[in-house]
Amino acid sequence: MTTQHPSEADLALLAGGDCGAFARFRLNRHLQDCGECQAKVADFVALREETALLPEPALNWDLLAAEMRANIHLGLEAGECIRTRQPARSWNPRVAIAFASLLLVLAQAS
Repeated sequence: MTTQHPSEADLALLAGGDCGAFARFRLNRHLQDCGECQAKVADFVALREETALLPEPALNWDLLAAEMRANIHLGLEAGECIRTRQPARSWNPRVAIAFASLLLVLAQAS
């Protein structure tokens, strides 16, 4: 019986401690018997430790938040500009045809 391996995204989340309790339980059960996935998790842990040693860039979170809000508003305004509005129909041709057909049937019946 072949077992399906978890996705690399799931293994990366496990390595970073960012998966939920049920997913962690399921993944750890799989890792008990799968050396291939154990190696992938070990690689993710090593990569995480390497990147933790890099200096963190100085970020201005307030500026980033303001830029994100501006981009969201710009996107919403652009969406309003290109949205096509359907003109309201004063009559439906199908209803008119059905009504005319009904009148013809009633006229022939009398």
